[in-house]
Amino acid sequence: MQYLRHQPDGIQDRIVSYVGNVKQTLFPHYVESMGINAQGERYFTERCGYDTFFLCLTQSGEGYLRYGKREQTLSPGDLVIFDCMEPHFYCSRSSAWQFLWIHFKGYGCREFFRKVCADGLFFLHPENPEPIYGFYRQLIPLLSTHTLSNDLHISELLGAFLHTVARYQLWGEEKRIPTAIEQTIAFIHENYQRNLSVEQLAERENYSIYHFTKLFKKYTGQSPYQYILSTRLHHAQQMLLSTDYTIEEVSRFNNFSSCSRFISFFTRAFGMTPMQYRKNSAFMSHVKG
Repeated sequence: MQYLRHQPDGIQDRIVSYVGNVKQTLFPHYVESMGINAQGERYFTERCGYDTFFLCLTQSGEGYLRYGKREQTLSPGDLVIFDCMEPHFYCSRSSAWQFLWIHFKGYGCREFFRKVCADGLFFLHPENPEPIYGFYRQLIPLLSTHTLSNDLHISELLGAFLHTVARYQLWGEEKRIPTAIEQTIAFIHENYQRNLSVEQLAERENYSIYHFTKLFKKYTGQSPYQYILSTRLHHAQQMLLSTDYTIEEVSRFNNFSSCSRFISFFTRAFGMTPMQYRKNSAFMSHVKG
């Protein structure tokens, strides 16, 4: 069932939104629309069957959310993310509720929520919301122009953000990943196409290589080298599915030292060569279509 009931009460000069061109998007995560909104006390949205996920960070005022059997007051600093396919209702509980919002979607998002947030809802009051604002600011220029490169970067940023959400959801805030490791993970996702070394990563956070490697593996389950490699392989995998680049071009784009090493690493990770993977995926897509 799909429905939408909506009553805006917007303070127009405080609303700014950006809308991504999603018709040609090929990657597992993408932004449909986002903005910073301010709504008065008459505002509400009631909805079901909308194929996106909604991120909302309250900046000032107060809101209210009803999602399934859960009810949540949304106070300044509260972050909530939920699946808009499920019935939900949210409204302003003050004369001016201002919130940052992002509608995002993609097959990578639905798989994530199915495994990590079984009831479709994530709620957190982060000690420091600045990383969320930083994430938002990084998205703005990428949505202004629709290019393959921008779409890829958006997908990477959303993927990294959801990884952080997963760590909070699975471990709880008291076991939150250390800032140094969190910053390193973000750095790897933003710079995986560059030459990266464990020495360089450890030096950035003022750790010895030994202690940095030990700490990184404790919180990610992989050594820094393995994490860099798996990040490159993940992006190579997506490129094989969504572009016509040759195997050598995919290898070079993801900074493998040679095409033969890329093929070897990929085969070991996925059980088939990059070419076999591309052909098999194309065949399955044809069968499903």
